[in-house]
Amino acid sequence: IPNWMAPIFYSEKKSFWNTKPVLQYNETAQTSSYIEDLCNRKLYNKQKPIDLPNGMEWININVKDIINSEVVCTFLNECYDQIPKIIFTPNLLDLILGPKHVLLGIVKKDDNTFCGVIGCCIRNTIIYDKTKPFAHGVLLCARNIYRKKNITQTMINELIRYLYMDHDISYGLFSSTRKFFQPISVYNTYLRPLNFIKLCNTNFI
Repeated sequence: IPNWMAPIFYSEKKSFWNTKPVLQYNETAQTSSYIEDLCNRKLYNKQKPIDLPNGMEWININVKDIINSEVVCTFLNECYDQIPKIIFTPNLLDLILGPKHVLLGIVKKDDNTFCGVIGCCIRNTIIYDKTKPFAHGVLLCARNIYRKKNITQTMINELIRYLYMDHDISYGLFSSTRKFFQPISVYNTYLRPLNFIKLCNTNFI
């Protein structure tokens, strides 16, 4: 998964992916190799969270608390850009994140208003003959007024640091409907219905 700074947050957008262990623009994926060990990255080897501007702080969100879950859903329904539009509910949020997950937020200290949220579910993932816990990025949302100030990159870096330092997870993946500045990688997901005939007969597929 995915350093950054516009006036208030952390490196500029065009150079963000240049600092990550991903394919560069003129490279082609021809062979496989080990994923870079995050112990070599100073940004992710800190006990303290990445610094935020004055007046903001990180929170670790417990969605099992229905009040927290409803507040997060309200923020997502207001700020999440998605076509078609997704209406978030506590049940949907629980389904998306799954039983093992991390959900981090940036809030204003004075009134706890959400500025941004990032979340991932944690699943065992098979890569060739190895099975490792991977962070699957599933949520990334920020208020419009902060998007030109690289808040999303800050949240991505903090999620990586938190997973590495608190959960010993240094592997992750995510997908996006938007084109990035540089190619990263491609993976395919295959769905296998458990009862194809019944699903057909009920017009579900």
